[in-house]
Amino acid sequence: MVPGMPEDIAINQTRLRAIVRTCDAELHWRLTDTQQQQYVVDLLRCRSDRVFTSEELQRSVRMYHADHAHVYALQDDRDPNHQHAWQEMETYVRRVLWQQAGHSFPNAHDIIDETTGYVLEAISKSLRTYCYKAQLTTWVHKIIINKYRNYLRDRRILNPQFDIVPDDVQDLPLTISAVDQPAMHLEGKALEELVTSILQESPLMQQVFWLSVVGFKLAEIGQRVGRSTTRVHELIRQARTLIQTDARFQAWLDDPSEPNEEQPE
Repeated sequence: MVPGMPEDIAINQTRLRAIVRTCDAELHWRLTDTQQQQYVVDLLRCRSDRVFTSEELQRSVRMYHADHAHVYALQDDRDPNHQHAWQEMETYVRRVLWQQAGHSFPNAHDIIDETTGYVLEAISKSLRTYCYKAQLTTWVHKIIINKYRNYLRDRRILNPQFDIVPDDVQDLPLTISAVDQPAMHLEGKALEELVTSILQESPLMQQVFWLSVVGFKLAEIGQRVGRSTTRVHELIRQARTLIQTDARFQAWLDDPSEPNEEQPE
C-alpha cells in the first residue's frame, strides 16, 4: 500500500492488479507489464468512491479491455482513428434514432437529422464520465434515448407528464431498440415478431404495448391513441399477461436462440 493512500483505493488497486493479471493470462490478451499497470491506473480513477467487489472490478476490466481504445480515439483529436471513431458513433446514433422515430413520425428523417448533432454533442461532453461500468454502446444508448426524448419535449412533440409506465409492466426482456451486436439484433427481431404475433388480435393493445416498451409515458400513449391513462394502463397489463402466459413466449425464454414455432393456443 502506498503511504497516505486511502484504504478504499488501496483495496481496489490490489484487487485490480490481480484481476488484470488473471484476465491477461486466461484470455490471452498478451499485455505488457506497462499496459497492465495502465489498466489499473485508468480504472482506479473511476473506482475510488468505495470498495468494489471482485466481480464488479472484473466486469470493469473486461469492459475497459473491449472499449478503451475506442474511448481514447473519441476523446483525443490527435488519435489517428479519431475521425473514424466519430463517424462510427454517428452511424450508431442514427441507427438507434431510426429505431425510435422511423415508424412514429412522418418527418422522421428531419427529426433524426436535427437530433443527431444534439446527441453527439452530449456524448462528447459526457465521455469523461464514462467509467466502464457497462459496454460503451450501452452507456451511449442511454444518452441517445434521454436526449431524443428531451428533443421531442422541447419541441412540444411530446407533452411533459409525470405519470410513468409502472415498473411492473416493464419487466419483460424487451429491449428491441437496445441491440449492440448482430446476434442480439437477430434475437431482438425474433422476440419482436413473436410479441407482435401474440398481440395480433388487438391492434390497439399491440400499439399501446410497443409505445410503453420504447419509453413513452402513460399520458403520452393515451394522447397518441385517444384513450385515458387508466385505459392505457389496463391495456398494458393485459398485454403483459397475454405475453407471459403464451407457450411460445415461455419457449423463447427457455432458449431464445431457437426459432419460435407456432404452437396451439
